[in-house]
Formats: sequence, C-alpha cells, structure tokens
Amino acid sequence: MEPYLTRPSTEFGNSYKQSLQEQANESRNISGIDSQIADIDTHINWLQSLEQPRDKRHGVQQSVFWLVNGNNYIGTIIIRHKLSGRHPSIASHVYYEIRPSERENGYGKLILKLGIQEASSLNLKFLIASCDADNIPSLEIIKYSGGTLFARRIIRENGAPVTVLLFKIRISRK
Repeated sequence: MEPYLTRPSTEFGNSYKQSLQEQANESRNISGIDSQIADIDTHINWLQSLEQPRDKRHGVQQSVFWLVNGNNYIGTIIIRHKLSGRHPSIASHVYYEIRPSERENGYGKLILKLGIQEASSLNLKFLIASCDADNIPSLEIIKYSGGTLFARRIIRENGAPVTVLLFKIRISRK
C-alpha cells in the first residue's frame, strides 16, 4: 500500500498518539503535548475544526492532513489558507512534520508533494514555506519540491537569534 494524505481521524488515533510520545521523548519544546496524549480524541476534533472558516480572534483557516500508510500515522502537513505562522516576518502557508521514527525515509518529500497538490484547490498561485537555516533536511525537501529562496530573516526566539529562510513554491493547477 502506498502512503496517502487523509484528514485527521480517530481511526489513526493510536498511531498518532505514539507519534506524539516519540516527539515528547525527543525533548523538543512541544507545549501541551501531555494533554494531547491524554485526550487524543479531543485533540483530533480540534485539528478537524481548523478547516472551518475562522475569525480574527481564532486565527487562520487551515487544511490539516495526515500522511498515513495502512494504520500507521507518518506525519502531518498543514496548509494555511492565508499567510501566518510563529512570527509575522516569517509568515508562511505550510507546516509539515514527520514522526521521529519515520524520518529519513523520503516521507518529507512525499508529504510536501502531496500537500502542494491539495493546495491547488485553494486558489493559491504559490505557497510560501519557511525553515530555519540550520534545518538541512527541511531545506533540502523544500528545494526538491521546487522552492525558490526569496528572503532570509533573523528573528529572536528564547532570546537568541534564529536565521529563517523563506521560499516560494509555485502551484500547478490540477
């Protein structure tokens, strides 16, 4: 069976929960992960709700997809319908992540490729993608997917400077 994109679903809840635990074990700064693991159904419902139109108070409308293979959750890609993100100067349309145990298997390239196909239905002519300059795997994935570097920004996170690269990815129509 080939991996494919699907909407977040309780059908893959156990595998997704295992992925959250893997992320927590990496000691990454993921706020709220314990509550997500404790009440996975509520978290999945929240992910599904992001697809609904949003008002300014509730952020940007987003399409959330999971890359799955069989019953195995592999990763998440989020397509924001308008530019947004962790800092205004590096706003982007796309966020993706592959679960730790599935990294280095080519899934990053696949999830971004399939996400770009999904984004074509949003009437966007291009996607803006960003990554930290020292995130070499993500940098390679974005370039592989046709990303063209157009800006370099330095932001401050936790008091330290972080260099972020911004790329434009053209979307071809279906």
